[in-house]
Amino acid sequence: MKSQVSDLILLNYLTKNVVLVLRKGKKRLVANILVAIFSLFAYYCAYLSPDEHWWAGFMALGIPVLILANCIFLVHWFLHKSFKGLLSLAVLAVGYPFLESSISFSFRKNHKNRNPQTFSLMSYNVRVFNVYDHLQGKDSIHAKSIIRQVVEDSSDIKCLQEFFCEDDSKVFNTIERIRQNKKYHYAIAPTKEKRNNYFGIAIFSKFPIIRAKEITFPKSKNRAQYADILVGKDTVRIYNIHLQSISLDEEKMFSNENYEEFKKNYNNIFNRMRQGFRQRAVQTDLILAHIAKCSYPVIVVGDFNDTPYSYTYTSFKNLLHNAFEKAGTGFDFSYNGKLFFLRIDNQFFNDKIKIHYFETDRKLTYSDHFPIRAVYELNK
Repeated sequence: MKSQVSDLILLNYLTKNVVLVLRKGKKRLVANILVAIFSLFAYYCAYLSPDEHWWAGFMALGIPVLILANCIFLVHWFLHKSFKGLLSLAVLAVGYPFLESSISFSFRKNHKNRNPQTFSLMSYNVRVFNVYDHLQGKDSIHAKSIIRQVVEDSSDIKCLQEFFCEDDSKVFNTIERIRQNKKYHYAIAPTKEKRNNYFGIAIFSKFPIIRAKEITFPKSKNRAQYADILVGKDTVRIYNIHLQSISLDEEKMFSNENYEEFKKNYNNIFNRMRQGFRQRAVQTDLILAHIAKCSYPVIVVGDFNDTPYSYTYTSFKNLLHNAFEKAGTGFDFSYNGKLFFLRIDNQFFNDKIKIHYFETDRKLTYSDHFPIRAVYELNK
């Protein structure tokens, strides 16, 4: 009798625990299914133009978090030796292009045997060379330092965003200083703010520039330009672009405020981001339409102000190769600020060009962006 009672107690105990485990397992599976559904929808949103579907820009921002969640579920089911992990594995396989855009394991080295078809290129948002008082530092040291770094950079082609020049200044006469006694040709697409003051984007090249033109964006101060550059006996077209900024105030974003100030601040950020998504979509379509008409080898560089999970990035990637993905290492975050995990500066190139090397130079810290450099060769 005692044995039967003991068996019943044990059976009851085991039944309760099995049911509990099944319930917990069911909850985990349901959570996994929901994450999978949201992941696939977020992937889809990255290909939707925010100009028509503004909410898609916000949904696509969640892709890296959803990728991480799927990785966690995959490991969890693997440790439990369950085939349920195949769901997250399938979702990660579908999202492989986004994994490829997030991290690179290339081990390409700089091309040492230079030939007439090989050239180096730097792209750098120089933040107006820190011309504003609150950026200059004591005795304009920050301004002088970033200008000196750009001047001393040996890249064959330098593409600068938020470029600034003041011809009459001993510090900010940047065109003359970067040209280095006519060592570089140049093309600028500036807004002339005052007499002899320029703000905009610029291309400096050791090779002859045979044609250059500005591309304006509707309802925006941001802009793009292209220069047709003679490298050896061939012409390569370089696009230097600065897509729509949203000018987020990081200090306000991360400051301690009362609820009303917090609500007002983040409502403002939401509206800025929504408008930014829409404008960059329009600007992206305009640039890509321009590129589609070009028969030359093409490189597109600049400050894209968008992540690798955006309509902007996926649209360029559908037409061109990304330099980081082909020759970068690690994550290569390009933003120098509290949102340090952003890679918003890029270089893209078409099939008529091959890449030998890519880097993000995180040693140069005088701007809110890091310069990105690459070494290319024209395909014969």
